[in-house]
Amino acid sequence: ATETKTVRNTPDVVLPEPYTTAEEPLDSPNSSLYRMKSGNRVATFMIYLSGVEAGGSTAFIYANFSVPVVKNAALFWWNLHKNGQGNADTLHAGCPVLVGDKWVANKWFREHGQEFQRKCGADPDE
Repeated sequence: ATETKTVRNTPDVVLPEPYTTAEEPLDSPNSSLYRMKSGNRVATFMIYLSGVEAGGSTAFIYANFSVPVVKNAALFWWNLHKNGQGNADTLHAGCPVLVGDKWVANKWFREHGQEFQRKCGADPDE
């Protein structure tokens, strides 16, 4: 797993584009994932460290749902199918915070080192 990353969103923060798993070729020396030797994100664990008065939900665009900010609530999702292909349903973005400060902590689990924790499979729907 990677180091825990903490993020703060406030009403004056410009939010980045939605994010899903990286689509870089893992065997290319130009790929940041190749150079890190850690592989792609297999899974994400996100904790809401604060609540907000309005806004700030995490929206999963292709899955067509959003999760409101609730202090101490946690989300977990698989970024990759068991066959290693990216899961488009994990495309997500933080909705703008309208009132308050949103703090989250993310922990990302990478491919390398997970070989015996989550078995691979040929079925892309797994």
